[in-house]
Amino acid sequence: MAPLAMLAFLASLGLFFVFSSVPASGVEAGVGSVIKSPAKFLYPLSQAQFNQYCLDAGYEQGVTALGSDAESLRCVDEDGTKVVFDVDFVCASAYPQMEVPRSRLMTMGATYSAWQCMDVVNYAGPPDFEAACKSIGKELIFVGHPQGYLAYGWRCSPPVEFVPVTQNCKDLYGPNAIDRVDNVRSDEVEVAWGCYMLRAS
Repeated sequence: MAPLAMLAFLASLGLFFVFSSVPASGVEAGVGSVIKSPAKFLYPLSQAQFNQYCLDAGYEQGVTALGSDAESLRCVDEDGTKVVFDVDFVCASAYPQMEVPRSRLMTMGATYSAWQCMDVVNYAGPPDFEAACKSIGKELIFVGHPQGYLAYGWRCSPPVEFVPVTQNCKDLYGPNAIDRVDNVRSDEVEVAWGCYMLRAS
């Protein structure tokens, strides 16, 4: 399917999120998001791929980073106007072989390399943070987040450590499940996080 047709398809299904709603990393903020799925199910993004998406979308100056974090990326129009975009669209452009491309943020401590793409079969359901902590002999606590990224305010304790959310998704939904932040500013696990089934072929 051509990239523009794929964008229309995604929009018709409501299967994309606004870029600015997903701005932080589980690992950095206290929720463990260690990839254990086969690497072939997850695809990196480069500056060149971001730039090509912006050019194809009609932004004559391509892409730029306003800062050093993952949410600082913008497409730049001919007159210098900087526009926020949805990284799901970049995935659709960079990997047209994907049936339902979705972006996945890995870290806030980088710009272009902070993102990866995945081919999603469906939304499996929310993770269970309480069960995740109990699986390692701990209790779930909420400590907040200094930058307001409340999705990352959860810990397992004592002693305090990351919530193993990636493994929890696999335990709940199977080995091809992976975690994704859906709303970083929510402190409700079911709203902030989702488990998704990766396409395995």
